[in-house]
Amino acid sequence: MPLSPEEYLTFRAHVAVHEAGHAVAAIEQGMPVALIVMSAEGDPGERTVAYTNFGEHPAYELMAAHPDAMGPVLLAGTSAERYIFNGDHLREGYARDIEVIQSHTGASPDLEHAMTMLQPWVDRAREIVRAQRPTIETIAAELMTAERLSREEIDDLVEQSKTAPRRLPSEVLP
Repeated sequence: MPLSPEEYLTFRAHVAVHEAGHAVAAIEQGMPVALIVMSAEGDPGERTVAYTNFGEHPAYELMAAHPDAMGPVLLAGTSAERYIFNGDHLREGYARDIEVIQSHTGASPDLEHAMTMLQPWVDRAREIVRAQRPTIETIAAELMTAERLSREEIDDLVEQSKTAPRRLPSEVLP
C-alpha cells in the first residue's frame, strides 16, 4: 500500500538521514565516500533505492580490510536516525548494514544484540553523529531534493554546515 504524502516525506527524511550518517561517519573515520544516491521508483513509498558508495571497494571489502574504521560507519546510519528522530528508525534501513557487519564478525542480525556485542563501534558511531548533527542534517536536507550527491557536493555541504547549516523540514522532525 503506498504511503500518504506526509508519510512518504517522513520516510524519505529517515532514508536521507541514514545515508548522510554513513557518509559523515566515513569522512570522520578516514574512509572513502564517492557519492550518495537516493531515488524513488514506482509509487511514493513503494520502493526507494538508497546507498552510500564508498568508491572502488564495496562496503564488505572495506569492512574486511578496516573493521574498526568501517564498523562505526555502517552503524552510523541507524545511529543518526535514532538521534535525530528521538529513537525512531526504519528497521529495514539497518538490515544491509548489519548483514555486512555480521558476515565479518558473527554478530547477531538482531539490532539490539548486535549493538550490545559491538559496543565500541556503536559508541564511536554515536559520538560522530552527536558531534556532526548539523553536517548530517545539511547533507540529508539536500539529499531529499537532489537524490544524488557527488563527493564534491558532499564536501561543499560539509563546509556549508560549518557556517550555514540546513535543517530538515520541520514537519518530519519530532
